[in-house]
Amino acid sequence: MSAPPRALDNPCLILVKNRPNATSRQATRESDIQPALQKLTKTNLDRTADGLAAAIAASLPWSTSATSILVVIWLVAVIPTLSWPGLRQELVTSAGGLPVLLWLFAFVGIFWADVTVSERFSALGSYHKLLVIPLLLFQFRRSERIHWVTISFLASSIVLALISWLPVFYRPWADSIWRKWEGVPVHDYISQIAIFQLCALGLIYAAFDAWRGQHKRHAVIFVALAVLFLGNLAYVVSSRTAILLMPALFLLFAFRLYRWHGAIITGIAIAVLSVVAWSSSHSLQTRFQNFVAQIAAGTTANEITASAFRIEFYKKALAIIAKAPIVGHGTGTIRAEFETSSIGKSGIDAVITNNPHNQTLTVAIQLGILGALALWAMWIAHLLLFRNLGMIEWFGFLVVAQNIFSCLVNSHLSDFTEGWIYVVGVGALGGAALRGSRNALIDKPDAC
Repeated sequence: MSAPPRALDNPCLILVKNRPNATSRQATRESDIQPALQKLTKTNLDRTADGLAAAIAASLPWSTSATSILVVIWLVAVIPTLSWPGLRQELVTSAGGLPVLLWLFAFVGIFWADVTVSERFSALGSYHKLLVIPLLLFQFRRSERIHWVTISFLASSIVLALISWLPVFYRPWADSIWRKWEGVPVHDYISQIAIFQLCALGLIYAAFDAWRGQHKRHAVIFVALAVLFLGNLAYVVSSRTAILLMPALFLLFAFRLYRWHGAIITGIAIAVLSVVAWSSSHSLQTRFQNFVAQIAAGTTANEITASAFRIEFYKKALAIIAKAPIVGHGTGTIRAEFETSSIGKSGIDAVITNNPHNQTLTVAIQLGILGALALWAMWIAHLLLFRNLGMIEWFGFLVVAQNIFSCLVNSHLSDFTEGWIYVVGVGALGGAALRGSRNALIDKPDAC
């Protein structure tokens, strides 16, 4: 006679024993929900950070206060999305690391500067924005929303251009729209011109790209918008820097697309268009004539004019740098050194400034040749970041090239609006360019 089955051999008992209880089921649900919530939270933070970056870009043509506030809010949103391995990846590259190195030079420079503490930290403040570049590189290397930034900046600039044009067609609005300078609703004419240059040349490239892609209607729209900006530069508000800079940027555009053949043809076209613009634009004629007259007056009669100021700034700056050529006089010492060099002098020789209107000289006075080398190494690294052909790469290359050229006669990297345009442009567009390069490598089939 066989023995009765044991309790553990009973199938019903086994099913009852293996059935999950309420506590285990709740734990399973929680373990499934938590990663989903974390992913959703990260997605929302990424999206918010991208939206705030676009808002910063949109604010740049209009308000320094709005830009400052939005940068702080953006930092609050983007910091939780950062990871140390990813951020370290940006910092060890020349594009992300050299801006930080230049900031470190400026920070260390406060310790040997022979000026007040407030002057040291005030000057250091103009370098803080460089620390944002690796953060933006990290953000947009992992984001597909770079078009939010570019479209926001362009749309905001189009509105500004339209408002700038209004008093041309209805003069009674001039006093309420053009407040400080003719043709300039907000900011100053230098910032507005820099913004319109970027938009015009960016749109021209977009038009070429659309035409080659058989999107001719889009190409026509892009050309029309480019004319909106170019016309404003020629007939509403212009500057000496714009007169010199636009031909150089057009030649770079042609060389980038068609090498020497395109550059030569573009050079001829620029000459023809310059004659047309010169003969029909009172603004261009006035600016150029004043430029020549100011140089002549400043060098022959010792009269104080804007162009003569710059020449005197450059002479004094070089003499100041020669006194401390390696590491400079320290962060925040520009004005103090100009004051020292003006003792016992009169007229234009006694001019004092805290801005020598040349970025290399601005850095070299404070941080010496080492600081100037770090500045130029950063510029070159950022140019190389956009060395490939493509619309994003051209936009980024244009931002860097414009900053380099304009910094020959201004200190735009230290200025608020132009400096932040550089930071946002290089950071966001550079991250997108790196993302595109990485995707191209992933999609490229292995060679057999």
